[in-house]
Amino acid sequence: MAHFSLMWLLQNELIQAIRSRNKASAAGVSASPLFSAKSQEKPQFLSLKRIPLGKFKEPRQVLYKSAVSLKLANLEDQPASDIASTLANTFATSTAAKAHNAYPLQTNFMKAVYPHCQAQALPSGWLHFTVAASGVGQWLQSINDALTETVVAANYRQNWAATHPPAGRPRETSSAAVVFSIQHAHARCCSLLRLAHQEKLIGLQDPKTNASLSHWRIIQPAQLPWLNGAGKICFCNPSAWRLLDQLVEAVDVWEQVYSGHRSLCLLAQAVDLSEAFQGFHRHCRIWGEDRIRDPNLIQVRLGLIRATQAMLYLFLTYGLEQSAPVYL
Repeated sequence: MAHFSLMWLLQNELIQAIRSRNKASAAGVSASPLFSAKSQEKPQFLSLKRIPLGKFKEPRQVLYKSAVSLKLANLEDQPASDIASTLANTFATSTAAKAHNAYPLQTNFMKAVYPHCQAQALPSGWLHFTVAASGVGQWLQSINDALTETVVAANYRQNWAATHPPAGRPRETSSAAVVFSIQHAHARCCSLLRLAHQEKLIGLQDPKTNASLSHWRIIQPAQLPWLNGAGKICFCNPSAWRLLDQLVEAVDVWEQVYSGHRSLCLLAQAVDLSEAFQGFHRHCRIWGEDRIRDPNLIQVRLGLIRATQAMLYLFLTYGLEQSAPVYL
């Protein structure tokens, strides 16, 4: 089962850290009240609803925070700061193991991204999780390479049908003007990618007139230059970071909704993403002096546009049951 959400990844690894802590505890006989006996049988499919984890908007970084140590402290006779330190250390040990392919359950996405995640325990008992620039680059590359119709059909639609029988997902009501603004952003993404393909700035798999996830995949270069020579994300414009931040949030929400864990407004997320893209498009040009001065930056901007196209396509086609035009 393929997942692309950073929140999903961190929640599952936090569950693993809690289970490891339980096994290593002096008592060693009772599971944390966060879990049921049945849930411990398949650690990769534990319920995520009881693990408090949220994304916080911070300048130029991807940051998640969790108060799970405070929750555990209320159930156990231990300080939250001690619990947080133990979980952070366990998280770091697991990261090192997975970096050497020593974990049998990890997917390609987990292999690519998880070694670049870091946990920090605060004296207050809060846990902070950051995704390094290298991990963000791997995540964006995964969106381009591996998010396909096959993955969506096999995972998200099937999960929704299984967790919401028999009525299925209620359709969200929206005005024609709101839907059109999202469709316009999607069509603009396709237009920019198509023109860049024609001018050989990038190579697309098969930019036909119909929208899809696979046709608009960037295949040349095979690995986009997400990082600069200093190991930082290539772009620095605030509009680009806002778009990245919105992309991370959009994937997290999509994962939660279509895995049946939460009922969230996909329409609002689609609007926020399309507005972030419009701001990015105004301030981060593809053509002009940047194209000559820094061609790597242009390819990275096109990579962000490709990721935006993929998520808008999902929101329109599967979430809102609307068309995703490539021309307007």
